[in-house]
Amino acid sequence: MGEIAHVDLGRLRAVADSFWGTAADVAGMPWPVLDTDALPGSSVEATNTAELITDLVDGLTADLNGWAMAARASAEAFQHADAVNGERFGSR
Repeated sequence: MGEIAHVDLGRLRAVADSFWGTAADVAGMPWPVLDTDALPGSSVEATNTAELITDLVDGLTADLNGWAMAARASAEAFQHADAVNGERFGSR
């Protein structure tokens, strides 16, 4: 305990931006779906793969964006703590 920790805020924000951008890339990807009309009478006809994939992709996108938002909030909190403590412990 008592160790001095250093957080590179620029790198943390860059990683957050990368996760945010990756989420947008994943959300914009075309996903394959089964052609239900191609095999009438088969079990494929009753399968809604688009909905299954959409739910999974939406969850992944939300998780990536959530991580990015948490990282950005952490960077802001670290910066605020540094500013407050810098004033409190500054030279006299």
